[in-house]
Amino acid sequence: MAYVIELTDDQWRLVADLFDPPGRRGAPAQIPRRQMVNAMLFPGAHRLPVALPPGAIR
Repeated sequence: MAYVIELTDDQWRLVADLFDPPGRRGAPAQIPRRQMVNAMLFPGAHRLPVALPPGAIR
């Protein structure tokens, strides 16, 4: 079951190469790229503040 904010398979196919390009060098990813992209979409989909305004925490 997918959440509303998760990319569909068709959407992921369109952007997958941007986040995990073929021939990528370095250590293998420990967290799947698709899971990271879905996590980045979460705050925008739920209108969470990216940063608290000045004076919000006292």
